[in-house]
Amino acid sequence: MTVTKLKMKLMNKSGIYPAGDRVLIRVDQLDDDLETELIELPDEVKEKYQSGQATGTLVAVGPDAFQHRTEFVYHAHDNGHEELIERRVSRYSEDFAKPGDRISFAEFQGKRYTGKDGKEYLVIKDEDITCKVDDEVKLTHLNIRKGVGLD
Repeated sequence: MTVTKLKMKLMNKSGIYPAGDRVLIRVDQLDDDLETELIELPDEVKEKYQSGQATGTLVAVGPDAFQHRTEFVYHAHDNGHEELIERRVSRYSEDFAKPGDRISFAEFQGKRYTGKDGKEYLVIKDEDITCKVDDEVKLTHLNIRKGVGLD
């Protein structure tokens, strides 16, 4: 077992191991301080915002994550035969992120799981990662407005 695989295994306590080009993310949890003494949010609103939460920590990657893709383009003839027209091979110039990085990803993507450690995880395609982000970066659309004239 390589050092990298050993580190990933030690970091991943979820019991979830992504396959193919999928990645496992520990989704950032919304702070309980979304509510103020003037605003109380119903549980269904909190759940909606949490399901749209699009930042988290990359925990594990599948064996084919960040690898090249081969696409085949065929033309179907009237006689039922298909003709290969084009074969495209693409490779990402570099891995988008590595386990331990905090990332942003496309909203409402993938499958949500509760790991054996009781934490919430998300499995998405590697191509749904949009960027790496610093710990201090917050999603602005989740901010709740304060009342007019309140600071």
